[in-house]
Amino acid sequence: SGIVDQIIDAHHQVYNLVSGALGPDGGSAGGGGGSAGGAGYKGGYEGGIQEEMDLTPEDLAEMANGGGDDMKSPLEGMAEHVMGDIFHGQVGPQTPLEHFHAFRSAIDWTEPLIVALLIFQLIMFVVTVYTIRRGNTTSRFGLLVSIAIIVRCTERFNEYCGGRWEDLATQNYFDTNGIFVLLFVALPLLGDCVLMVIGFMREAGALLVEVKTMELKQKQKKKEQKEQKKEESENKDGGGGGKRGKRSKK
Repeated sequence: SGIVDQIIDAHHQVYNLVSGALGPDGGSAGGGGGSAGGAGYKGGYEGGIQEEMDLTPEDLAEMANGGGDDMKSPLEGMAEHVMGDIFHGQVGPQTPLEHFHAFRSAIDWTEPLIVALLIFQLIMFVVTVYTIRRGNTTSRFGLLVSIAIIVRCTERFNEYCGGRWEDLATQNYFDTNGIFVLLFVALPLLGDCVLMVIGFMREAGALLVEVKTMELKQKQKKKEQKEQKKEESENKDGGGGGKRGKRSKK
């Protein structure tokens, strides 16, 4: 039957691969045995496979006719087992540093898309620093609102670019989780927002210190004015008493 022939041929292939992996002696011995056995091995195996797999003639006939929808090839389990061992033996990144190196290696830093995003983030950083140092309150709040709008639109940006990644890059960076857009767009812009918040806090602290200093100066000035008025009143009282003494002597 056809399915039995396929199993026998697969067995030959697996046997030859194993014999080649064992070395020249095992490979030559396996090759000689395979060529010498030939049709005799196939005929003996056709009867032996029924005993090993515990198959009845009706099962063999059903396998020859297609095996139905739920009948799987015996090689599928072997292939799944081998692939499972291969992937189980592979060790992925374990530490955060290894994850960072793996991510850096997966990115092609010479692609126009990556270069454009880096230039955009550099421009936004320069604009943020300039606005913090030279800008007024209106420009600062305007920049904050612009950054918030861009970050809010990153999800739609990821969906749009995910459907057209072939026109933008050599590989699909735009996964469904949005990790690439988060790292290259959202997080740097949020970092700019943090810088602006720090700038606001420093400015607020400086204004608070200036206000307190002015209050202390005003209090000190009022105190000095009171002391000066008190001294003037005492001097007037002392001067008036001296004149009265002179008049009484006369």
